[in-house]
Amino acid sequence: MNLIGKIEKVDPKFATVFVQPASACGGHCGSCGGCSQEGRNIKIKNQDYRLGQWLEIEVDDNKALYALLTSAGLILALLFAGYYLFTNLFPQSGEIIGVLGAIIGILVGSIIVKLLEPVWQKIEYEVRPLD
Repeated sequence: MNLIGKIEKVDPKFATVFVQPASACGGHCGSCGGCSQEGRNIKIKNQDYRLGQWLEIEVDDNKALYALLTSAGLILALLFAGYYLFTNLFPQSGEIIGVLGAIIGILVGSIIVKLLEPVWQKIEYEVRPLD
């Protein structure tokens, strides 16, 4: 996966790069309005980068896919676990308590995935300056 970004913040150890999302359809991003136009910030190791410099960032597709599958699998597993746990703890309450447990499972899974974000940030990037 290749991303193009611009350095927005530089400190002695890290540089913060703002990257636009890649187009899912291969067209000009934003032409149909279907994709999100919000970019994101990525922290990379500072190697004498300067503010405003453009970079090409290459991420290993296998590592990115692993991070995605792990995150989605964790949330999905906690959804089912929450549903199962709540329906077995409160069997007389009906289906609504299971749905509530599933929602709580999703929220707990989302919090865990957010806490794992520093682990995903350790995925190595290959960075090439464009200018």
